[in-house]
Amino acid sequence: MAGAWEQFVGVMSNAGPLATGLAIAAVPFVAGLSAYITKMSLQAKIDGLDGDVRRLKDRLADLQAVKDAEVERLDEQYKALESRYRAMIATRAALQSQLDVITASVEDLALHLDAKDYSIMVPAPTLIPGDRPDELVFLCASGPQGAKLRSVRVPVETSMAGQVFLSGSATIASPKRNGASFSSQTDQVSDYRTDEALSVCLHYRGEACGVVQFLNRHNARFSGEDVENAVRLSRGLSMQVGEFVADPTRLTELGYSPRRNDFSATVLFADMSGYSKLFDVLDSSVINDMLNQYFEAIGDVAFAHNAVIDQFVGDGVLIVFGGAAQTADHQNNAIEAARKMRIAFAALRRRWQTIEYHGADQVFLRIGLAAGPITRTEIGHRQFRRVTVLGACVNHAALVCERAPRGVDTICLSRTLSQAVSARTELINEADCGLFELKD
Repeated sequence: MAGAWEQFVGVMSNAGPLATGLAIAAVPFVAGLSAYITKMSLQAKIDGLDGDVRRLKDRLADLQAVKDAEVERLDEQYKALESRYRAMIATRAALQSQLDVITASVEDLALHLDAKDYSIMVPAPTLIPGDRPDELVFLCASGPQGAKLRSVRVPVETSMAGQVFLSGSATIASPKRNGASFSSQTDQVSDYRTDEALSVCLHYRGEACGVVQFLNRHNARFSGEDVENAVRLSRGLSMQVGEFVADPTRLTELGYSPRRNDFSATVLFADMSGYSKLFDVLDSSVINDMLNQYFEAIGDVAFAHNAVIDQFVGDGVLIVFGGAAQTADHQNNAIEAARKMRIAFAALRRRWQTIEYHGADQVFLRIGLAAGPITRTEIGHRQFRRVTVLGACVNHAALVCERAPRGVDTICLSRTLSQAVSARTELINEADCGLFELKD
């Protein structure tokens, strides 16, 4: 540095006194100009960083707004579900209270008749108006065998109770008196021994509504006088039972599955291929948000096409198109909904990629569709049951979805559904029950 300065001074000296003076005077100016340029450059960098910070803050605010909106929506959904749950609990409690009144009445009658035990059987519930009952179920029964009998269905045509129900009469039956025609099936199920049964048909508004049975008199056999007393004393019980079973939904609320509840439907099963890999690159809270957004997008389309969401299973969702209150053309309606679900999911994936959710580019929507008869019923532990659908086409839709191609958004149909609709499909796997992919 010193050598360069000496060279500069030498050059200026050779240039003369005036040039030397000007050069020396310019040194502070050049130094100041250099400092000013440096300062401006630093300020520009600071301004640029400030701009980046503002943009990040704006982006964070946008994300927080989306988060807050999602939390608010989920909170509203939770409150709605909680309200429905409380209503269901209240309904179940009210029904149980009515059943307790019926149980108290039949207990009192059993006491008057000196019977050790009792039971009340009613027609198995049906959702078809005017449907002729072919089975009886136990509304209540005394003793520890009562819980075991809740799952027993007694055929009307071949049982003693069924004959009483059909004839509208009262009778006394026992193994000794009736021999082989006295069925011991319920005794075997409940670990009980019936020596004698006094059965009375219950009537409500001129029609049979059930059968009450008094079992095993304490100190003697039942007599004709007991039959007359049982018929007379059961009139009030007939009113209580008749009013209770007049609404078949009351029995289904108590866990009795309705008879002949089949209906034609198209079942759609959707899931996200590549979903499990997200746990390797994202926090579980982010994955939870993605899952809810995905279910929301799919659900909105389903509701717009008169469908019912039956259940969520992990990243899968089971949706039903069809039923008495829904469109008759449920097959093409379901396929149109599937197309829109695919579009909605593609838009959602782009959104996830924009906000840099790692792995979002590797998740895809798979949809499997099948059609056929299904049954809506209630299943599960008696303290935790839920309504769902059962049927071969439910399993078939899940199988079609599971065997659909990965790594691409796809809609696949069962062979039967593919042949029944006008959509253009292509067979992609003959071995897998005939897997047809939607091509338009």
